[in-house]
Amino acid sequence: MPRKTISTSSVAHYRQPRRIIFADVSRNATSKIEKSLLRHRYGAQGLVDYENQS
Repeated sequence: MPRKTISTSSVAHYRQPRRIIFADVSRNATSKIEKSLLRHRYGAQGLVDYENQS
């Protein structure tokens, strides 16, 4: 069975991911992903702060 791929013609531009990062992720004691550490590591903290102000 062929793999599905995301092509630019089948997905709207605002639904396409800006970037895909394959990396080891930090997990807490309950095996949940530490999202705050990912935001800090990959520079999304400014965006989160901006969204929380509104």
